[in-house]
Amino acid sequence: MGLYTIGSASAAISGACLSIQGFLMLNVLSIPNEPDPQTMRELTTLWALVYAAVGLMAHLFGSVEGAAFGAAAEHLTSRLRSTALRALLQQEIGYFDDGAHTVGALTTFLSEKVTHVQALLAERLQAFIRFTFTVLTGIVFMFAFGDWRTVCEFAARENSRGHAAVNPRTCP
Repeated sequence: MGLYTIGSASAAISGACLSIQGFLMLNVLSIPNEPDPQTMRELTTLWALVYAAVGLMAHLFGSVEGAAFGAAAEHLTSRLRSTALRALLQQEIGYFDDGAHTVGALTTFLSEKVTHVQALLAERLQAFIRFTFTVLTGIVFMFAFGDWRTVCEFAARENSRGHAAVNPRTCP
């Protein structure tokens, strides 16, 4: 359970970083409106360093997120396979005489069906949490700073990617 907590917290932070990057991009785009060249240079340096720090934080938490969800899903897959194999070994001999319970069918079950559970928990849950926090952070930034362009900017970049990760059948 600890790996899912770490992965979920990291997904939330890396999702929030996407909205923060959109907000920072809007601030960077307003720099050329400064009349003083020295102020423009200082603001450019400041926002470049902040943007790099947020990017580094997003990369760091994205790596932790992937590792935590991957390890948790692998642990779950191992437990599911061992539990299923233990249950199969406790069956009576007549159970294996049925055509639906051949060695090939049971081996396929152990390899494919359990892997689907791993994909659901590792990839889809991770993408759902990240996308949810991207949207929530964008909405908070929109109301906190009164700039609706923040939400539009990150929604244009991340909406199709996040939706495809949550439901890949709806996107080409």
